[in-house]
Amino acid sequence: MHSHPPKWKTAIVSAIGIYPIISLMPILLRPVTNGLPAWLATLASIAIMMPLMTWVIMPQVTRLFKPWLYPPEAKRSAHQSSNTNPS
Repeated sequence: MHSHPPKWKTAIVSAIGIYPIISLMPILLRPVTNGLPAWLATLASIAIMMPLMTWVIMPQVTRLFKPWLYPPEAKRSAHQSSNTNPS
């Protein structure tokens, strides 16, 4: 059974996934959203970005970083036992 990865690892993997989308989506949508008010252009971007992140990008990024997010059990056990402080 996998335990959850540390939040800092989750944050790094999320940033790796979201950075290209946040950088490229406004550029790609500019021809369509050019005449729209800023709030509506942002809403259109979010409406496309969120499903992409949820069902396309993050599953792939998580799969790519799985060995780092969820290290093998033997390695984790060895690390935990070396960090225990005998009382």
